[in-house]
Amino acid sequence: PYAAAAAAAQQAAAAQAAAAAAAAAATAAAARGSGAEICAEVVINDAPGAARFALTQRKTQEEICRRTHTQIVTRGRYIQGKEAAAAAQAGSNAAERPLFLRVTPGAGAGPTDESKWAAVDAACLDLRAVMAGVPVAQLPPPGTLVMQRQPPPAAAPHPGQPPYLA
Repeated sequence: PYAAAAAAAQQAAAAQAAAAAAAAAATAAAARGSGAEICAEVVINDAPGAARFALTQRKTQEEICRRTHTQIVTRGRYIQGKEAAAAAQAGSNAAERPLFLRVTPGAGAGPTDESKWAAVDAACLDLRAVMAGVPVAQLPPPGTLVMQRQPPPAAAPHPGQPPYLA
């Protein structure tokens, strides 16, 4: 019974990480066409303790950076409980943001924006895999983890209304 419960919990964590990755990919895809800076943020504040610890370790970050030709910087601080809910409501304007990793392309990411975005996406997928409990040593080669792209949302019925409220 314990093994089944542990397997179910691991599958649930993997599904949650995949859903978060899809949402991050949609946000990143929207920013790509706007000439915005090439970067992504992966929030790790709510990750399980062991995963959060691993993701903030220099050794883990250096390995993912080496694999994907990116740079990873730890930002924010660990916030728990009610304080985390208040910080989430304050958004990015808050003085203290919950713990997150900022991923930018490194020198070896390539000359084009497309190759830089591919490197950032690969690093984000690796980070989310570690969040789901995969050890860094067991990550598949870069480019083999693939996000399942969601079809674009239908047009909003009213101007200014987000499509997910339709």
